[in-house]
Amino acid sequence: MELESTQQSICYLLLIMIKTIWGGVAEVVAKGIKIRKAFDQGLSLRRKLLTDKGNISKYAEYVKAVGDPNNNREQDGNESGYVRHTIQYDHSEWIGTGDNIKIRCVGVRGDTKGTKYDKDLDPSNKPGRYDENPGSIALVLRMGEFEFYTAGDQSDDCWKHEPNVETRIINSGTIDGGNDIDVLKISHHGSDTSSGKKFIQSLDPEMAIISTKYVKGQNLPRKITLKTLQDNNCYVLITGDGINPDIGDYNESNAKKAKEDDGWNASDEAVYNKQGDVMVLVSNDGSRYTVYGNSFTNTFSAKDEDNVH
Repeated sequence: MELESTQQSICYLLLIMIKTIWGGVAEVVAKGIKIRKAFDQGLSLRRKLLTDKGNISKYAEYVKAVGDPNNNREQDGNESGYVRHTIQYDHSEWIGTGDNIKIRCVGVRGDTKGTKYDKDLDPSNKPGRYDENPGSIALVLRMGEFEFYTAGDQSDDCWKHEPNVETRIINSGTIDGGNDIDVLKISHHGSDTSSGKKFIQSLDPEMAIISTKYVKGQNLPRKITLKTLQDNNCYVLITGDGINPDIGDYNESNAKKAKEDDGWNASDEAVYNKQGDVMVLVSNDGSRYTVYGNSFTNTFSAKDEDNVH
């Protein structure tokens, strides 16, 4: 029996915990989905309730949706819908039929195994300008032998000068049972500030999902990210259209960092574009999983010994 009955519960909880656009949680609430718990990084040093033009910010929509409209991170007497929590390293939530699915925080604010970095994690930024991306919440969803990793906009310094949180995750041994992961939600929409070589090689995913589409000025996903995944024998599904119409190909990396993808094009047998909503169904015992996209369907074994690349 496949786990369709708990699939929606998984998706809803993940949305609340990892959505990188603050307004996304408000959208979930607007659709009538009841939230039991909402987790975020904690105090934000750069988020405001009003934009510079005096409009309601996406962050304000978020804090209202989780029952904390005054953003004081406490449940006041009139806040009956308060569900906001600050997540900590090693926090776990059990969901699914019989609580057989575990979602565990393996990193937040660069904190792995108690090494805390509560200040600005990007030393290249000027004082007062805080980069929250390196402090993104990193989660591992585990069901039987199936593992799914997702980490918002978690950073690596492989391609650009960013705090290397990915390497910190790998070296800390914080992922239970070793670093092997079955499905990897690619951080930062396929940016070259994430998904470094050592990280991908260590996790050794069979499947990678990139949630993005080409937007002029953002140029995502980067070719160097796709190349890193393809070189590691990983299938890649891009939810939107990741092709830059101006050059007719996947987006180039920063010119100063593009040497490793010069003249390289993604293989149609490894990288699947325009896949829409990607669904992952896991067997009841967690021993196998099937991934569905618009033009991609494949079933994998979740047993580590069966997935040697």
